[in-house]
Amino acid sequence: MDIKPHNFVISLDDNSDNRIIESKLIDFSTSINMDGKVQKKLEGRILGTEIYIAPEIKMFHEGSEPFIVTRKVDVYSFGVMIYKLLHKLNKDFDKINKNDLKIIKETPFFTARLNHVIKARDFFHNDNFNSLLP
Repeated sequence: MDIKPHNFVISLDDNSDNRIIESKLIDFSTSINMDGKVQKKLEGRILGTEIYIAPEIKMFHEGSEPFIVTRKVDVYSFGVMIYKLLHKLNKDFDKINKNDLKIIKETPFFTARLNHVIKARDFFHNDNFNSLLP
């Protein structure tokens, strides 16, 4: 539930004929064991870096009811991370400012260069992001 750049390590394998770059998620301190389930009830205190926490988790945190969490919260966090990296938003990823909050409240603007690279416009307009998860 806390997927962000600080929790990834990038390694380069130069020992083979091909240079291989690997990215690994290394911090699982705020993770939830889903026990193979698609969703799980969430109760208690929410931990994580605010800008990367999915809006539904923030709403749960403000309320008193238990919340059903799915793997989609990680897709949201990963999307915020990629968006910030592609747009080179502030160097200190853990600081929240007004520009960061736009990510949650507004439809993101993608330059023509980014549309060409990730085809984000068609992806989001066709609601394909739901197909990312089992």
